[in-house]
Amino acid sequence: MGAIRFGPARVPARESPDAAISVLLERGYSACEIDFEGKFWMDYEWAERFGELARENAIALSVHAPIAGFMGHAERGKKLNMAVGMLDHSAGIAKAAGAEVVVFHPGFLLGRSREDALDSVCEQLGELRERLEKKDRAVPFGVEVMGRVRELGSAEDVIEISRRLDWVRPVLDFAHMHATTDGTFTDVEPFADVLTVADEILEPEAPFHIHFSDI
Repeated sequence: MGAIRFGPARVPARESPDAAISVLLERGYSACEIDFEGKFWMDYEWAERFGELARENAIALSVHAPIAGFMGHAERGKKLNMAVGMLDHSAGIAKAAGAEVVVFHPGFLLGRSREDALDSVCEQLGELRERLEKKDRAVPFGVEVMGRVRELGSAEDVIEISRRLDWVRPVLDFAHMHATTDGTFTDVEPFADVLTVADEILEPEAPFHIHFSDI
């Protein structure tokens, strides 16, 4: 097993990359997720410097794409085009910073069967991948488990998407899974079970990105 790294779900300072790394080191962090959930706030020059300093200090980076940057749209049009653009830009920043994965949320059922929705997510991700490869920013993506009981985004959905696409990894969110299973994540067994399944589809030596919360 590789080193276990942990860090915040947001960059702790935005005035400069140097300030952000300084705060991370002061707090003893060895990882950091670049937070674009609400909007893009970091340009390429900022990302490059942040990534350079992170590598020098053995801090692993990831990128969380905007919430609206999801795949599996039922209709092609403006919303899908915007989502593709968001994920494309997230991948560009990840490439500049040397981030190990771009985390994104799965889509929604939108009145479809679960199988049809999963097919749509994978189809649109495949199209996105072709676009990223042409721009030399085909970085690994991570699809996050959601906290929605009757929607797309269960651990099973995330595992299935990752199983179909070898460049997409499962991102387990234990707070979400705890909530959607009526609080079952209180003992070793449920953690071990889902970690075992995720490990089976991860490529050897691939960084395994997960989310914990103190909620």
